[in-house]
Amino acid sequence: MHKVENFDVIEGTTKKIHDARREGIITFEEIVQAHLDRISAYNNILNAVINTNKNAVDRAAELDEVWENDGPISPVHGIPVLAKDNINTSNIPTTSGSVLFNNTVPPDDAHIISRLRRHGAIIIAKANLGELSSGSLSSSGGQTRNPHCLSRDTGGSSSGTGSGIAANFAVLGIGTDTGGSVRHPSGFCSLVGLRPTTGLFSRDGIQPISDTQDTAGPMTRTVTDAAKMADVMSGYDPNDPWTAKIRSNAPDSYTDYLNKDGLAGKRLGVVRQFFGPKTQEGESPEKEAQAVTNLINKRIEDIEDIGAEIIDPIEIPNIETILEEAGVSAFEFNREFNAYLNELGDTAPVDSPQEILESGTVEGYVRLEEYIEEGDIPPEENKEYLQAFKLRKELQEIVLGVLESNNLDALVYPMASRITSHIEEDRLYRTSSNAKTAAYAGLPALTVPAGYDDVWETPVGIEFLSGMYEEPKLFEMGYAFEQSTKCRKKPNNICKV
Repeated sequence: MHKVENFDVIEGTTKKIHDARREGIITFEEIVQAHLDRISAYNNILNAVINTNKNAVDRAAELDEVWENDGPISPVHGIPVLAKDNINTSNIPTTSGSVLFNNTVPPDDAHIISRLRRHGAIIIAKANLGELSSGSLSSSGGQTRNPHCLSRDTGGSSSGTGSGIAANFAVLGIGTDTGGSVRHPSGFCSLVGLRPTTGLFSRDGIQPISDTQDTAGPMTRTVTDAAKMADVMSGYDPNDPWTAKIRSNAPDSYTDYLNKDGLAGKRLGVVRQFFGPKTQEGESPEKEAQAVTNLINKRIEDIEDIGAEIIDPIEIPNIETILEEAGVSAFEFNREFNAYLNELGDTAPVDSPQEILESGTVEGYVRLEEYIEEGDIPPEENKEYLQAFKLRKELQEIVLGVLESNNLDALVYPMASRITSHIEEDRLYRTSSNAKTAAYAGLPALTVPAGYDDVWETPVGIEFLSGMYEEPKLFEMGYAFEQSTKCRKKPNNICKV
């Protein structure tokens, strides 16, 4: 099922595949077909993929020829990529998880898709997601399941990317993160997930929620592959003015910072406010929160053993109050989504979010009615919106001040304060304020596999947060942590055969 002659695609990385290609063991055409075979065999269990790319095998054959004649285009040459289905692809429908968009093929690729294609990556399929980028259930793709435990949620909204990359449906994945949607499914599926500084990657061609908070991010099985994706995805795009800031902030390559000793001498502050059972919106089940606390405490000891200096605890003043009042998605959604529909032009299946709501097709946890109601007032005239914006600036200043005043390289905490829920239960991970901090402050955060809790054996992620455009430092620390702890395991539910 997953063999290509003498090459096993399970837990395959860009390096393993390129090494095998150089040795003549495999072709990219075979690699792509093997991953398509896995999607065909297991997607009916996981609901991780909505549509596959019918041109993927042919494109792989073209890239085999390029490799033979000219050598590799880039470190992602010929590598299968699973893209969240709110990211425009000009040759595959982009549904945003809504049945209303099932046949919507955008006129152009999103900017980051164009960059990946130019660098020789192959968009193999579009991943399921929470409908309109909220939750893990959609009318277009159904309920995504976690390959590590099929009865449990993946987290959202990049649910299909998390499930699919964990189950080896592709080598590289792309999610989007407005309040935690890259990092929740990464942590709950034992993956590496990066939310970059807002503006590092263009948002052009991505179904929006909030111009202030939206970003894409890599989701991979290794820190190395996440760094390679960041190299390809970052860059200026005139269609997204936020990317102008990257000009003086991007390194030659994020892979230059993959240092096994990258934690030695670093100062990390432990944010105990982000440990359970007390959370932003209430109380998490104590046993489930304690299981996460126990595991993250062990990983913090590991970090200290590696050579980092741990400052425990570090407090972020007023964090709970700010996070309750600093959300802007509800105020910006109407404006941003209408602009997206206008960009789709004649291919748009609806004229407004109101039409989606009135269709009665929406599934899962979508605050569409609230978004539409709040969006009636132009954001610049909405006092609540202006106050939220002020609080976001305050939050960024507070977090950066905590880092600076304590001479910290990063903050560290559990990606979520409890394990992921059973699918039939409420999505209790939403009570974790942890992921919102980076999103609201516009700061980068990297989630890395931290192991599996000692009660239910579900994946748990650890998150590192640093200052603006300090992704190199995050990759350095994340790589050192990954190489020392080697926490990731393949999901035996889906990778046995």
